[in-house]
Amino acid sequence: MKHALFLSAGFLALAACNGSGEDVGAGQADSLKADCIVIANDPEGVEEIASMGTDAEGFCSCVERVVAAMPEDDGASVKSIMSKVADGMQETGRGTEDVVGGMISDAMANPDDMDAQATQTGVRLVGGMFDDIADGFEETGNCPAS
Repeated sequence: MKHALFLSAGFLALAACNGSGEDVGAGQADSLKADCIVIANDPEGVEEIASMGTDAEGFCSCVERVVAAMPEDDGASVKSIMSKVADGMQETGRGTEDVVGGMISDAMANPDDMDAQATQTGVRLVGGMFDDIADGFEETGNCPAS
């Protein structure tokens, strides 16, 4: 069963509707973990992650491993979206769902814009990744990436 992970509703809303080509370095890996911790500590996220039998640290370590196993462009897109969400949460004090909802609205309002297309792709990738991680923890009690 797919979890309604705190981000999934927002991230997968675009599934029915081109990744970023950023260079990915060690500093961005540290940033990915920090961004993930911000996102995972959303009150809804804490509950959902606890129901998987892990905590924010364990979940985000899994995110790092899953992203490392992705093709480079997909990993860069995931990192970009997670950074934008974490930054939005910190800047506005809003929750993950509200921040992602705003990103989706902006992207849908500008369907011909390259940044909007990248946002749509990244949002789909992150939503799918979070569902895969939730399924892995549910089915095996472990991260789906080793």
